[in-house]
Amino acid sequence: MRISTIEGGHSSDRGDRSLSLCFRSTRVHLRGLHTRTPVERCTDEHHLHFSLFSAYTQPNRCLAMALMQPLLADAQLRPVGHQFNPYSENGGTILAIAGADFAVIAGDTRQTEGYSIQTRYAPKVFKLTDRAVLAVNGFQADCSEFVKRVLQRIEWYRHAHSKQMPLKAIARMIQTMLYGKRFFPYYTYNILGGIEEDGTGAVYSFDPVGSYEREACRAAGAASSLIQPFLDNQIYFKNQTPAPGAAPFVPGNLPIDVVLPIVIDSFTSATERHIEVGDGLEIFIVLAKGRDASQLSSLNATEIPAADPTGERVFVVRRDLKKD
Repeated sequence: MRISTIEGGHSSDRGDRSLSLCFRSTRVHLRGLHTRTPVERCTDEHHLHFSLFSAYTQPNRCLAMALMQPLLADAQLRPVGHQFNPYSENGGTILAIAGADFAVIAGDTRQTEGYSIQTRYAPKVFKLTDRAVLAVNGFQADCSEFVKRVLQRIEWYRHAHSKQMPLKAIARMIQTMLYGKRFFPYYTYNILGGIEEDGTGAVYSFDPVGSYEREACRAAGAASSLIQPFLDNQIYFKNQTPAPGAAPFVPGNLPIDVVLPIVIDSFTSATERHIEVGDGLEIFIVLAKGRDASQLSSLNATEIPAADPTGERVFVVRRDLKKD
């Protein structure tokens, strides 16, 4: 008996008139079994299939079965791999843009899995305090659980210190919560936007294990590869050159009446190109203390009641997106 390793297919050596039995990637040649046709190749990873044609005699068939018993036993003893994935990708997209005295945080409302739409209204943007709004995207179950825990800790802080948690402190708290779960992380991409204690707008972006940084704008989610280059051009002024004699571009200083159309256009274009984005758009606008909100009247913005009416204010604008 001769054993050799093969890549696939039947033996091309028909001159030795040998019987070829294939098991995974091993071929066993049985000398002395005069046949005209080789045994059918095994096509299943876990089972041995072979057929003996009418040219084979009963003694030869029994001999072949006897010689294959060790290989059959080996197949039963080999470990079988099992995989379990606790996460799922539920689509959707979020973004945030910081201004001089405001922050805009937006997200669509579609929740998907594969090619199925699970629901057309799954909000991804949540108000944390009068000065902070959190957008989450990724695995919907983890997103919901994470937002619930963040709100719980913010409530504890308010009871302990009799004041609202500052935006920078919320960012640091989120980083600690995510890093604490790094061995079984929350599958969430978080963007925190709001007003700092000095009255300036700020955006903090996080990865699932807690790395974060302050930025002028950030997009995350299914269509982030479509939206982020657009934001780089419009907010960071990448590949743009100031006119001769004009002041240099400064990211983060665009007025709110310029930023809001950029946000709406970003989601409108992403909906046209990505099947996991659509249905509805929620835009949260956080204004610094004393900031005039008259520019939002044309957008039918709704103000969310604040704990301190004289402090920062949060407005929400809802728009429809394509539903196909």
